[in-house]
Amino acid sequence: MNGTEQKIVLAFVACAASGGRGGVLPCWFDCATGRLEVAGLASGMSHALYTAVHPTLPVVYAAGDCGASEAKPAGAAFAFSFDLAARELTIINQVGTGGTSPCYIAVDATGRSALVANYRGTKAEPSSRGAVSAFPIAGDGSLGARSAFIEHDGHGPNRERQTVSHPHSVTIDPENRHAVVADLGTDRLVVYELDAAGAALREHATVPVAPGTGPRHLAFHPSGRFAFLITELGNTIIAYRYDAARGAFDERATVRSVPRDFSFPSFAADIHVHPNGRFVYGSNRGHDSLAICAFDEEAGTVLLVGHQRTMGMTPRGFAIDPTGRWLLAANQDSDTIVIFSIDPGSGLLEQAGEVRGMPSPVCITFAEAGRWP
Repeated sequence: MNGTEQKIVLAFVACAASGGRGGVLPCWFDCATGRLEVAGLASGMSHALYTAVHPTLPVVYAAGDCGASEAKPAGAAFAFSFDLAARELTIINQVGTGGTSPCYIAVDATGRSALVANYRGTKAEPSSRGAVSAFPIAGDGSLGARSAFIEHDGHGPNRERQTVSHPHSVTIDPENRHAVVADLGTDRLVVYELDAAGAALREHATVPVAPGTGPRHLAFHPSGRFAFLITELGNTIIAYRYDAARGAFDERATVRSVPRDFSFPSFAADIHVHPNGRFVYGSNRGHDSLAICAFDEEAGTVLLVGHQRTMGMTPRGFAIDPTGRWLLAANQDSDTIVIFSIDPGSGLLEQAGEVRGMPSPVCITFAEAGRWP
């Protein structure tokens, strides 16, 4: 398709609903009109928290709970195929992550390894250290036996949320050299060297973050020369200059994700960079909004330019479509996805179209429809 033609893409929504309503829900998204439609059936997965798509195969991956007893780690990573004709997901296989509450999954650019952030470790209790897992991916897209399970040591000053480590995301850099884990419990980024072929990780460096702020998600700039971190407890967005060769982060600027006069509890969640590299967005649960930031690439600084209410409660995740025209906000506690148009000049948002009902949506991942048989 050329840039003037209508473009339909797939969007996979991770749903954390209970009572058998959770799992991964495939949808169609029309990039010309901003319309979202359910494409087929949700998986039988009981509780999905994050999704990723294979770079070349028609395979979707999800991290979540598999319903095991409290005596065993309940975390699992799933591989699914999606049949367009039947409009349904089929589980290829599932593997235990070794931890509990796996809240993030990433697939490297070669499609040979998958990485999972486990918020907690081998026991579903507050004192269980979180861990990072790695898995090889076979030629058919299935997940192999766990090849790494790395627990983090340390804690932060928040006695309720930071008594132990809590990895909340694992983000692979644009050059596929390093995997960066945002650890909410220890206030740091842990940088690993990534061996994609062997699905192996080797600790490379740590980057301290302000005490008590709770790093959550990281997003890289399209140029690969910058990265942006959102902190759950501090409600901040931090801009870094990134050196891919060294896997090094140089902090450049910090802005608050919520208004300074907002006095109620709020916990920042997701962060994404616009495809044009000029805007950065972060979600706020409590303030129930999207923070809109302008990014100056020459200076390496961010400026908060406004907020857009998400028209729902608890926007845990959101996504920007491949064209950069639309932003989809997943309101977990109001069971809705709300679509906003993006102003290309200012980055500001405006609600567009109807609100789509979804069972506790928490993550949205786009994929090109062309390679899906």
